[in-house]
Amino acid sequence: AAKPLDKSSSSLHHGYSKVHVP
Repeated sequence: AAKPLDKSSSSLHHGYSKVHVP
């Protein structure tokens, strides 16, 4: 569920945050 954009969100959560948080 990890997207290429999750590189930024991974700093906030884990890496799957894009699925939950935009």
